[in-house]
Formats: sequence, C-alpha cells, structure tokens
Amino acid sequence: MTGEQATSEVMDPEDTLRLDARRTLYHFFSRVLSDPRSTRWADLRDQGLQDLAAEACRFIAGDPAFEGSPVAPGETATADLDLTAVLEALDRSEDVLEEEYLSVFGLLTSQECPPHEISYCPQTDTTYRSQQLADVSGFYSAFGLKRSLDAPDRYDHVCLELEFMSWLGAKQRHAASRGNDMEPVEICHDAQRRFGQDHLFWWVTAFCAAMKGRAEDREAPLYVAIAEALPAFLHADRTYLQVPPPTELLPPVETVEEGFEGCTACAPDPALNSTPPTP
Repeated sequence: MTGEQATSEVMDPEDTLRLDARRTLYHFFSRVLSDPRSTRWADLRDQGLQDLAAEACRFIAGDPAFEGSPVAPGETATADLDLTAVLEALDRSEDVLEEEYLSVFGLLTSQECPPHEISYCPQTDTTYRSQQLADVSGFYSAFGLKRSLDAPDRYDHVCLELEFMSWLGAKQRHAASRGNDMEPVEICHDAQRRFGQDHLFWWVTAFCAAMKGRAEDREAPLYVAIAEALPAFLHADRTYLQVPPPTELLPPVETVEEGFEGCTACAPDPALNSTPPTP
C-alpha cells in the first residue's frame, strides 16, 4: 500500500483484504511461537484461525503487491509462503508439542536461538540495548497497550513484536471503518513500517535461521516448519511496507543481559476487537 493509497478517503477493497491477511498471519505466527503451556496457545486449537491463516498465505503468495523487493539474507521468496507443514505439525498432542518447545528453547532462554530482539544486536553496550528496549516499549504504549500478567515475556520477545504488528493492523482497520478521517489510518500504516524496519525485519530472519538449526538437531518438526514459513512472510510484508532489505544475517550475541527488567505481554485495548477477520 503506498502512502497515497493509505490517505485516500476510502481504503481500496484490495488493500483491505491485504491488511486483513497480513494481520491474520502476524497473529498466527505470534501464537505458534508462544509457549504451548501459555494461555495464548489456546487460539491455535481454533480451526477457524488455522483456516484463516492458510487462506491468508495463499492470498499473499499470489498477490503481486507483495513481490518485487530483493530477497534479503535469511528471507525466502513470497511465492514460497505456505503453512501446510506448520499446520500438519500442529496436529499432534499437547504433550508432544510442549516437549518440542522445551527441546528448542529450554526452560530458560536458549543461547542458540534466543527469541529476543536485543540478543541479535551487534552493539553490546548495555545503555544502547536498554534504549532499544525502551523504544519497543514506547511503541506499545503509544498505541494503547500495557502490561498484562498473563505472559511474562520481555517487550522485545518475538511473540510480542509479531502480535504488535497484528494489533497495528487491527487499529488501522478500525480507524478506516469510522469514516473519512484517514489520518489515523495513515498513522497506523506508518507505525507498521517504522516498527517493522527498526524492530522486526532486521533480526527475526536471523532468529528463524538459528531456530531451524536447533530444531533440526532436536528433531522438532513444528519449529523447522515455522522457520521456513515465517521468512517468506517477512519478505512479503517488508516488500509491501516498502522497507529496504537488511544487508546481513546477524547471529545471536551471547551476553549476560543484566539490567533488562522482565516484562509481560501486551494487553489489548478492550474497545477494539483483535480477532482476525476473514482475509
């Protein structure tokens, strides 16, 4: 969606479909990367969400609006976006899925594939990393999200960053439905572009590469499948948002991350329904 489209009086129907597909997939990937023992995991047992996510993949993979940008290191082409293997791996018992999660991520944060943005910062200065974490928190606060006691994750956890992108899409959709004032629509669209560039696209592909290697070693097919599907979606959405491609795939930096306050998941604004609509 271009800036001109975002500020038109009425969102183009195709752009509305794209917005719905994008936020559905951000919501799905946020949930499937969460701890199977968490309350967020329950969404994945909803056949409706699984069907929506699969349809969103097919829609995006076949839409030229998500193509054209060079494939960055760690990404895969939009045309490769497919959830078949992920959904097949999900169709197993909760005990098996919990065991796989623990084998990949451990009881504590895995040093091989840490799910936190700050772990991939080449700049290891504590002040710099704290500022980055504060910037992520500032994005959440600016769009009405606050701490919740339901999910004790740091603000830069991959699940929260993916869910925030879904939330921004929901806010944009809500704003577009309220009339002809398109300034809030543009604000939400620009926030997706800025947050994606500053806090998502540059590191999640590196996380996927690290997760895939560990999942293959541990024979954890769900996380291998996620690591293959998510980079294609990231390429598609980065292209759509017109974010320049990252130039390198950064490995996680092993550091003792002191001074980072543990934090909890974002709680949605009760005035806005965050259930993904049909794409």
